[in-house]
Amino acid sequence: MLLFKQSIKKFETGAALIEFAIIVPLLLLLVVGISEFGFAFYHLNILNKSVQDGARYFSDSSKARNGDIDMPIDTNPATNGTNINNTKNLVIYGNINIPSPCTSSTMPPCPLMPTAGNYTPLPTVTSPDANHIMVTATYNHNLMTNDLLSNLMKLVSGGNSSVGSDIPLTASSVLRVE
Repeated sequence: MLLFKQSIKKFETGAALIEFAIIVPLLLLLVVGISEFGFAFYHLNILNKSVQDGARYFSDSSKARNGDIDMPIDTNPATNGTNINNTKNLVIYGNINIPSPCTSSTMPPCPLMPTAGNYTPLPTVTSPDANHIMVTATYNHNLMTNDLLSNLMKLVSGGNSSVGSDIPLTASSVLRVE
């Protein structure tokens, strides 16, 4: 009987290692997924706050209206271009006074978000009605794993499928112009 127990124990010595090898990829996938989601949520929060700041800046009647209080909201870049550009700079860079072009040598650090080129299209300032202003921005969030997920999908599917390395995040804010 003792010989039988020793032979069973001999076969069980690598079981924990095999179980660990099966579980580790699943745990890594879970950790990477949680990190990616947290990073995207972080950028979405920054985008929401930036758009709200831009709408708050432009909702001042001296910036939104081209004249007295009874004038309509002016979202035409030809007549109110300075305030619209300042609003866009505030959304993208977090500051209205941005040198053109914005480089790390002219204003370190230049963008609030990782790259200003990820705003496609650039933030828009519109007026849905006579008393409200709407600022909308779309930011292409780059995944932390970048092309790793695409390469993994190509490997698994034999090169027939891929996943994009960026996710478009959109935020919008509507405020009343006083």
